[in-house]
Amino acid sequence: MPDKSKDFVPLSDLVLAAKGSVATLSNDVLVKLSEQALAHQMKKARILLHGKSDHALHEMLITHSRGRYIRPHINESSAKSFLVLEGEMMVLLFDDDGTVSDKYLLGQQKSGADFLLRFQGPVFHTIVVVSETVIFLETILGPHHQTRYADFAPDPEDDAASSYFAWLENESH
Repeated sequence: MPDKSKDFVPLSDLVLAAKGSVATLSNDVLVKLSEQALAHQMKKARILLHGKSDHALHEMLITHSRGRYIRPHINESSAKSFLVLEGEMMVLLFDDDGTVSDKYLLGQQKSGADFLLRFQGPVFHTIVVVSETVIFLETILGPHHQTRYADFAPDPEDDAASSYFAWLENESH
């Protein structure tokens, strides 16, 4: 089987983008993406399947490693979906004041768990990785210009981020 990773161009040490009008993914690409996320201090990596940021539909294959804090955020102009391919993650939804309003454990389809989550309207959300790594497809309308982060949650560089993340992990059980 040929190596399909040649179908992607690096945009940074964390981000690859599809080149050309067709993108394919193999298990080898998933393994490499997981290895990249585990090896990087940011504990994440992604492939932009849509290629360029000005496209109307954004599809991203994302890998996060356990222990990575993703600040709650909202996408105000689009529905959003997550489709888990490997591993497990908890998706937390928040009220505007920062109270967890709902949570969904997602895992790979063969595990018998829910593997797809779609929310129609804008809602503050984050993920907490349950397994060592999780690989998921995130789909949202573009073009994407800026993410609005929740005022109720600290920036990852803030001293309060580690205790807030510990609270998120606790909420994920």
